[in-house]
Amino acid sequence: MSKYKVLIVDDDMYVRNIVKEMLSLMDHSCHLASDGAEALSKTGEEHYDAVITDVQMPRMDGITLTRELHKRNPSLPVMVMTGFTDMEIDNDQISNSKGIIISKPFTAAEFFSSFNAMMRGSSSSSDSATIYI
Repeated sequence: MSKYKVLIVDDDMYVRNIVKEMLSLMDHSCHLASDGAEALSKTGEEHYDAVITDVQMPRMDGITLTRELHKRNPSLPVMVMTGFTDMEIDNDQISNSKGIIISKPFTAAEFFSSFNAMMRGSSSSSDSATIYI
């Protein structure tokens, strides 16, 4: 399994840390940002293999961040996490041909399945622990 350098973006410290812990269990290198503006700055300084972002954040939301990231690198995989069930977000809206949307709450198995599908086209996951975000 490939190891990835992932930027996790969420204004909720708990969510950032739990996603980091899950990815770290798979030996991925994780970096954190508390909003889209900080994330955009970090991606200008370093290369990331993927970005995982929340939708609603101060200074710059996840949709705007995703659009800006894809202006710089159209092939960058971006996972968008959202707790808004009434808000319709699709890949066309976020201009993301190599990304995925995951609804909160999600289990670790759902997260890993989505992450693997985004990174390698694989929807299988051997991690079945239940972690709700």
